[in-house]
Amino acid sequence: MIGARMHVLLVDDHPIFRKGLEFLLLDLRPGLTLSHCSQRQELEACLAGVRPQTYDLVLLDLRMPGFEALQALEYVRTVAPETPVVVLSGEEDAGTVRACVDLGACSFVSKSAPPAHLLQALEQVLGGGVHLPASSLGNGDAAWRSRTAADQVGGLVLTGRQVEVLRRVVQGKTNKMIARELGISDGTVKTHLTNVMALFEVGTRTQLVFELARRGLSIDALGEPETSAY
Repeated sequence: MIGARMHVLLVDDHPIFRKGLEFLLLDLRPGLTLSHCSQRQELEACLAGVRPQTYDLVLLDLRMPGFEALQALEYVRTVAPETPVVVLSGEEDAGTVRACVDLGACSFVSKSAPPAHLLQALEQVLGGGVHLPASSLGNGDAAWRSRTAADQVGGLVLTGRQVEVLRRVVQGKTNKMIARELGISDGTVKTHLTNVMALFEVGTRTQLVFELARRGLSIDALGEPETSAY
């Protein structure tokens, strides 16, 4: 999802946590360019006229001054829909995590996690993986909950086009955005997505993101893709 050289926007109003996170990020990716903001006006200024290539990733505090509930995430997804967003929060109840994924967050990192776990989560995210709190991964219908991580992990191979579609789904992009980026029709995107969800035995986009997190998979770890023009 993101290469070694990247530009990350860190949005958090707690100076001590923000500074600690800066050290972790720069240690994980020495060549990383890091920008930050701590309130709504600064965030609006950072995203004013933003282009898809401006930021490779946004790390967003769920509770930002000037926003209520999930408004900060909704705002970022509206003004910068092409940019992957990772939510940072001290809350990690299943409902909150699921709501964030539904709104297009590609990962959810708990601020309350021990330092070692936080570091591991950031490594997953910066490496193109999906991280969600373990407490949120048991949700879904009964059949989905009962499966173990070993059920499907071995031998899962996607076509090149399916991987391209899946990568953009994880980033929270709509079918129309994916179709435009890949130069294919909305219907073709829907077909690829339906096939991918069938491979993972899930029924929704949100379950698909949760399933990737449950397996600890990054997009590039799904096997050697076959080339496809469709």
